Amino acid sequence: MKIQVTQDDIDQGKEQCCYSCPVARAINRILAAGCECEVGSKDIFIRRREEPIGRIVMSFKTPALVARFIRTFDRGIKPEINMTRLSDVLMIGPFEFYLDIPEILTDAASVKV
Repeated sequence: MKIQVTQDDIDQGKEQCCYSCPVARAINRILAAGCECEVGSKDIFIRRREEPIGRIVMSFKTPALVARFIRTFDRGIKPEINMTRLSDVLMIGPFEFYLDIPEILTDAASVKV
């Protein structure tokens, strides 16, 4: 499943918040009603809200590109503020990546192939 992190996700995302960071916003956008994700630099978890707290439906190792973005974003680096490290500037813009999320956990109508 293609996940697209948009500029709006970056602008509206919260630093150091695994439920509303830009990556979580992008994943949650494609998940079915009743599902939510938690994103960290090591793992991504998907849960159904009706499951007991802490019950994970699926987990993924966070892709390296995504982990790098999260670490940069969580440090508060924005291109207009810190242009000295090109690698940080490149890692704070919109991007896409893939996760093998089963269709049953997605809102198929919102997913663009």
